Amino acid sequence: MNNPKWTPAQQAAIDLKGQLLVAAAAGSGKTAVLVQRLFKQITDVDEQVDVDRFLVVTFTKAAAAEMRERIGKALDEALFGAAEPAQVEHLLQQRALLYRASITTLHSFCMELIRQYFYLIELDPAFRVADEAEADLLRQDTLEDLFEAYYGEETPAFQSLVDAFGTDRDDQPLMASILRLHEFAMSQVHPGEWLEHLPAAYDWHSLDDLMESPWGQVVRQGVRDKVEEGLILLERAYRLAELPGGPVHYLPVLEDDQSRLGFLREMAEKGTWSDIETAFKSAAAFPGLPRGSKKNLPDSLIDEENSKRLREESKKARDEAKKKLEEIKNTVFSVPLTDQLPFLNKMGELVGTLAQVTQHFAREYQKAKRQRNCVDFSDLEHYALQLLAKDKQPTEIALKLQAYYAEVLVDEYQDINPVQERILQLVSRQEEGKANLFMVGDVKQSIYRFRMADPGLFLRKYGEFPHYQEGGGAAPNLVIDLNQNFRSRPEVIQGINYLFYQIMTEGAGEIVYDEQAALRPGAKFVSDGELRTAEGPIEVHLFDPKAIDLSLGQKRGAEDAATEVDSPAKGEGEEFEQNREPESGDDESSLEEAETARIEARLVAARIQKMVLEREFQIHDKELGDYRPVQYADIVILMRSLASVASVYAEEFQKAGIPVYAETNSGYFGTNEVDTVLSLLKIIDNPRLDIPFAAVLRSPLVGMNGTELGKLRSLLPQGDFYETLVLTFWAGDAHRQEEGHEFYSEIREILGKHWESLPQLEVKVRHILETSPEIKEKVDAFFPKLQEWRHRSRRTSLADLLWHLYEDTGYLAYVGTLPAGAQRQANLRVLYDRACRYEATNYRGLFRFLRFLEKFQSQGKDLGNASIVGEKENVVRFITVHSSKGLEFPVVFIAGLGKKFNTRSLSSQLLLHSHLGVGIPLIDIENQVRYPSVIQYAVKERLWQEALAEELRILYVALTRGKERLFLFGHQHKLAEAINKWRSLALSCPDTAFPDGQLRGAKTYLDWLGPALVRHPEDLFKLGSFPTASELPDSSSQWKVILHDQIAGKGPVQEATSSQDEIILPDQETLGEREASEETEIPGETEASGKTEIPGETKNSEETKTSEDKKNLEAQTPETADLDTKNLQEEVFRQLNWQYPYPEGVNQSAKTSVSELKRQSLWYMDNEYSSPSSSSSSSPSALSAPSFLRPQFIVSRKELTPAERGTAVHAAIQHLPLALWRDTWEELAQEVRESMLQEHIDSLIRREILSAEQGGAVSVSQLKNLLDSTSGKRLWEAEEVRREVPFTLSLRLRAQKEPVLVQGIIDAVLLSHQEHEAQVMDFKTDNLAGVPDPELVLTQRYGLQLGLYALAVERLLKVPVRECIIYATSLNREFVMQREAVQAALESVVIV
Repeated sequence: MNNPKWTPAQQAAIDLKGQLLVAAAAGSGKTAVLVQRLFKQITDVDEQVDVDRFLVVTFTKAAAAEMRERIGKALDEALFGAAEPAQVEHLLQQRALLYRASITTLHSFCMELIRQYFYLIELDPAFRVADEAEADLLRQDTLEDLFEAYYGEETPAFQSLVDAFGTDRDDQPLMASILRLHEFAMSQVHPGEWLEHLPAAYDWHSLDDLMESPWGQVVRQGVRDKVEEGLILLERAYRLAELPGGPVHYLPVLEDDQSRLGFLREMAEKGTWSDIETAFKSAAAFPGLPRGSKKNLPDSLIDEENSKRLREESKKARDEAKKKLEEIKNTVFSVPLTDQLPFLNKMGELVGTLAQVTQHFAREYQKAKRQRNCVDFSDLEHYALQLLAKDKQPTEIALKLQAYYAEVLVDEYQDINPVQERILQLVSRQEEGKANLFMVGDVKQSIYRFRMADPGLFLRKYGEFPHYQEGGGAAPNLVIDLNQNFRSRPEVIQGINYLFYQIMTEGAGEIVYDEQAALRPGAKFVSDGELRTAEGPIEVHLFDPKAIDLSLGQKRGAEDAATEVDSPAKGEGEEFEQNREPESGDDESSLEEAETARIEARLVAARIQKMVLEREFQIHDKELGDYRPVQYADIVILMRSLASVASVYAEEFQKAGIPVYAETNSGYFGTNEVDTVLSLLKIIDNPRLDIPFAAVLRSPLVGMNGTELGKLRSLLPQGDFYETLVLTFWAGDAHRQEEGHEFYSEIREILGKHWESLPQLEVKVRHILETSPEIKEKVDAFFPKLQEWRHRSRRTSLADLLWHLYEDTGYLAYVGTLPAGAQRQANLRVLYDRACRYEATNYRGLFRFLRFLEKFQSQGKDLGNASIVGEKENVVRFITVHSSKGLEFPVVFIAGLGKKFNTRSLSSQLLLHSHLGVGIPLIDIENQVRYPSVIQYAVKERLWQEALAEELRILYVALTRGKERLFLFGHQHKLAEAINKWRSLALSCPDTAFPDGQLRGAKTYLDWLGPALVRHPEDLFKLGSFPTASELPDSSSQWKVILHDQIAGKGPVQEATSSQDEIILPDQETLGEREASEETEIPGETEASGKTEIPGETKNSEETKTSEDKKNLEAQTPETADLDTKNLQEEVFRQLNWQYPYPEGVNQSAKTSVSELKRQSLWYMDNEYSSPSSSSSSSPSALSAPSFLRPQFIVSRKELTPAERGTAVHAAIQHLPLALWRDTWEELAQEVRESMLQEHIDSLIRREILSAEQGGAVSVSQLKNLLDSTSGKRLWEAEEVRREVPFTLSLRLRAQKEPVLVQGIIDAVLLSHQEHEAQVMDFKTDNLAGVPDPELVLTQRYGLQLGLYALAVERLLKVPVRECIIYATSLNREFVMQREAVQAALESVVIV
């Protein structure tokens, strides 16, 4: 294996033994360390432990496959370098064992364990893992059956549960609560015990006991946080009042306010509940502010406007502090705790019933799964736990595994749950001196709490274990911090450190960001002004959506902005504070969110266009091994969620001409093609469904328009479309009225229903058919097909029916002809795949499939559009932060930073926490009234704190994805006021990190970023220097803040003024775009004005030209406007007789290949030898449209063509591992060389690079002869060898007037950096046996080709080509082409 230079901490993680926790920061090479640790142990001379004696647990199957591949590659490298026979034998054995090694996900490990010991848990060995959709459906069916049984028993306890959690309409809320509780319980080590202990949270007889409990401590913390926020606001009000011209008469009152709130904070920390209540009543009693007088003030200090502003600002800050206490009153003190205690006991009974029903459901669900012989994912973990532990002690199986595994290695340890943690403890040795658990992860990247991940497991070990110090010895339990980042530029790393030193604390982020956690640059980046590499500041773009009129593309007036800001929109934090179920019909909020997203999308699009179109900087491309301009594929846009804004962004990017792809989890069922097919399936199942029937009739499947549908509906206004269709079909042909007609039975039922009015209906139908014959054609075509599909649905599988519909209607092919046709076809294929997977379960039939989809959608679930974009396509990608975990991107845009955190889950009346249990309100069932309970508040507060900590970690993950540059975008309502608030918060913080209470009060990411950026010594907001800015860690980080106030406009920007004491910013209508460092021009942005014009709603050049033309016409007099008739006739004649001036260009190609040029030069004919004299011409004909060969699937042959054999040989040469063999090849025996080459060919076949037939066509002796030849010597000795080098050149051909793009691939380029020259080598498989002068033949055949290759190297790599070499495999001989002959061949075709 290659020997990279490991850091001391990495080397310790590789070498040390025991129970190790490796805290690996983003980009620190944790996977490489884990692989090297494993590789070192299996190749250690003394130990030589087999690879299958390690258990390596990863988070995903992809990660497991990557790790297995890395280990395999390391073994291959070691094998090629091994000299000792014993070592070679051991490595070969490890290579063979690698495929059975336990490198897997935890679920796969559990499944393997269950399949091995199925008999111990009485499980059928043929069990299968249920698809998540099948499991959902089975749970729903089981729960419905259980409810039916409970209703039959009429138990009072269950009825109380229904009354408390159900609704007047149905029991879905209660069912959803039970399913949530069951899922949550299954993430606990002992689900039954956890459920049984839930009522204990409500069993209290003393207020003091309650307040000293975990629930009481959380309540205290919640009160302290709100009081802390209030004190910060009062501090700001006090500072404003102190300023010259400020309301100094407020100061005594503000001092008293601060004193009362400070005492409340003190009592909340250590007082009794009675003390807290008394202190709260005092603190909440805010006295009125006194009126001031100007009599004693000198005239020089009286500034009416400034005084009014300071007075209003101070009063506003105090009012916000009062609101914080009002929030406490409405939650903690809404019902006195002395009154709550009796109610809590009753709620405990309700929770006990809920837990019992959930346990009953768990048993019934388990029975249902056993009947179907399936398990779900949670079963895998719990069955494994059942096999590994009994009475909380390890079983013989666990002890056997502990003895077998030399070490257990866990990747992404921060994302495991308690059940998984227990499994890992049971299969690893825990006793001191024998511990063998190696854990790798980064708690700062733990963002999967919604999947029941528990970062506390990592945090406990991180806090309890000693930390490794360089030079220190080993310990039984040890934490090793890897904080050197090998991914990102120093500018990115310093910016991340600067932020998180201030905002990530133990109280807010569950871990403190200190020297051990901070990132340290480890990657080497080139900084070159001539190359224009990507070093630069982190850009922060902010805008106020209320101040921008999207339709006009300019800022709103002050009145409009103020009106909209002060309109009764949702206040800050209201979504969290009001404990209500989320509503789906908040149209106003959705429209506002969409408008904000559209503005942001245009800003992002403009910045991307400037970056790419102007080639703003260069990116290092690993595949090219060189720098190239930034392109769309380098850019990713990260968002917290794509659900509501992805379509808006995609639309705006398409308008701007930016190729884009978004991976979403929504929008699938809303696509027209899927909706149409589902409507068709619905009417096949039940044709009486009117809305789906109308959708099908209106769709391309039938093709009726609105008028035709209206005519059909007029026949039976009270009936349905199916009856109308039957009557129309029946009346359209007299034969259909006969009893022997094939559809008579279908028709007779409908006729019988309308027998009395049938004559009148027949007259109306015939009249419609006579006046609209196209209706008859469409009905006659569709009705028989519908009947045939309905009969087929009863006889065939769902998947077969669906594919038959695609073929019978041609709909799959049809949607392919529409815009985004490939995407539409992929969506329909996904529907087919879903149908196949559905029928692989125990559920069958069209009706149940439609019912499953209906329930799936009714729960608010959706699927994302099918992916049709490959990894290397040049598009900007939208992905969520969660999807980006573990990935890296050259350029990262993080958007939506001003969007409020999603707190809807906290609005549920059933809140769940692993340690605090269940939180429900106080429910008065008789009066149907709910009040907040102290237990619910405690659970909600803890969940909110944990959610905020996760949001902070999500921000960290997003920022650490970027390699070269970071761009942050966010919106902020009342931006000027927000910046003032950020500065006030910053001024009130004397420490490096902000107070926990302030950080936990954040509602958006900007609530964290804003105050931190205000403190930067570069004065990013132009507000004046900050007192302690230079003392902050990494304060030298580079940032650039840009404030946008309109999309397009012309007026000047009013610069902000500043003061050392208080910020005075322009009003909303004058807040322009400002930045701290030199302005970088964005397309449509004028540096002087600071305005940003974004493609979309602005007037384009065509509109401007039209406007100018109109003005010119209006300016003409009637005399000059009259056109001469003769001139008009001549102009019409000229245009009608116009001919294209370059007719020869129509038949010429714009792009061709080297092979095509060579073929058209007529110097040789494929597969036969032609002497020079037999050539009809020595120059290529004009490039014309290519002739196409017959497709492979209709060509029948049994052996490869010479061209295909040549392709196979080229592929084998291309993938020769020259770098690995260079040092040892000369020392190897001939039989060893042949064995290695045969293994090389077999490897290409296994990796599907070559087919078996192609592999058989490659001769080992040919490859060995090449490597032993003079050409092989050149390959071994070259400083650098580049193989299969693609190129594109723009050339002028002698036979064509217009330039042509020529593409080709060079077999090999041998570079000498010392001599600054190159050699071009081409491998030829022509059969030249018996040819008198092969050198002459090869020169004539391939002189032009090599000339083009040499020209490409010299032009594109800027390196002169010394000579061109052809290696003929059939002769085992190289031919050095004379440069003159090659140049002559080139110049005969190309104008050089």
